[in-house]
Amino acid sequence: MSSTTRSQIIRLLGAWLAVTVLILTAACSKGSNGDNSKKKPDVKKSKSAPTVPTKTNLKRDPKKSGTGTLTPKADLDDLVPGSTASLDENKVSEEPSVKWPMSPEELDRLNSTRKDPQAGVLSNVRDYRGQDLYYSGSSMDSLREQLMAHLAADPDAKQRRLDKEFASELSFGSFTVDWEMRTARAAFVLDRGGRRIPFDFEGRLANDRVLRDRVGNIELEAVCMDESESCETVIMKVREFEGSVVRNAYILQRQTGAGLFVRGNGFGVAKNGQYDRFLETIWNTEHRPDHPASLKFLKLITTEVMNGPADFTIEMSMGTGPRTEEVIAWVGPLVRPLNGGDMDLALALQPTRASEDLRPVHFKGPLSDTIRETRLNSNDGYGNLTLEVVIRPSPYGGKQDSIFLTVQRMQAPVRTLKLVR
Repeated sequence: MSSTTRSQIIRLLGAWLAVTVLILTAACSKGSNGDNSKKKPDVKKSKSAPTVPTKTNLKRDPKKSGTGTLTPKADLDDLVPGSTASLDENKVSEEPSVKWPMSPEELDRLNSTRKDPQAGVLSNVRDYRGQDLYYSGSSMDSLREQLMAHLAADPDAKQRRLDKEFASELSFGSFTVDWEMRTARAAFVLDRGGRRIPFDFEGRLANDRVLRDRVGNIELEAVCMDESESCETVIMKVREFEGSVVRNAYILQRQTGAGLFVRGNGFGVAKNGQYDRFLETIWNTEHRPDHPASLKFLKLITTEVMNGPADFTIEMSMGTGPRTEEVIAWVGPLVRPLNGGDMDLALALQPTRASEDLRPVHFKGPLSDTIRETRLNSNDGYGNLTLEVVIRPSPYGGKQDSIFLTVQRMQAPVRTLKLVR
């Protein structure tokens, strides 16, 4: 970045900078073969990508985390095979014409026109303010609400109790597809009696994009719900058989690309070279996307167990040189206060992958080493999360400073879900 360009930004911003970046990833899209870190996806070919330009907002603004959401129109129109009381079809209405990604203020205004998302069960975590936090959803489609209503409508009180107990024991679901071999793998963890038992299922993905497998007394049926030929949104129906007793649970697993809105101090304010390097990588993504030091992909991965836990992972790949890149992964419970609003919850930074010429070289790269801590500031329940990333002082001087990342899920249109008992 030239010194002229940098000085222009500082003059315009004073102490604050707001940048909007659109970053896409194929996630479990057909053709990605499960690995998205090696190339940038073609935006024009992505059905789920709104065709809007990115933008840079240069203005003075107070620090504000903000919440909100945006989704393209989505239609829902297929069956979950093997499901068993019919629910009414529920379609997502078309949103007003807006640009995406959005600023926190724009998201707030859009959210104020919507009904609050349905709260999940009370989690076992509280934030630093002592607030109770509840597991949440992460998309604008109605799949979660339909699955929750289906479970609640079971007339057998004993069965409802058994199903809720089973759901509380499941967590950390995942689903990957090898499109070349047309095989899929699903996994989750069963936490029972103080033991954490991992379950893995795999097999051929049928033409209807359904995976069926059984391990011991656990049966799984996973259905790709994308309107396109992808598997970014997957419903996993899990059944446990114990004699005449059957326990049922549903896991909603999503892995999609995301947009990014960034807010923080401008270059040079904290006189912290590490902060400026982090910010410059994001600035390059919008203004010089072919620059080696830019974001390569951004993914939001969520697992929601109906009547059970929910968690998320944000994966961000950042170029660190001409032939090197680093993946930063933030992990935490997918939670929010009962009536929305801000929170203050520490997140884990997973061991990251660094590579040179696409070969792993070590587990902690130069960018992740600059991060002192990360906190979840807000979650609107629709797939928009704001993180405060605290950058530690540079060894050469300067102050610790924070940058605020609002990660916004790319809403993928899904098919109709019809459940019969």
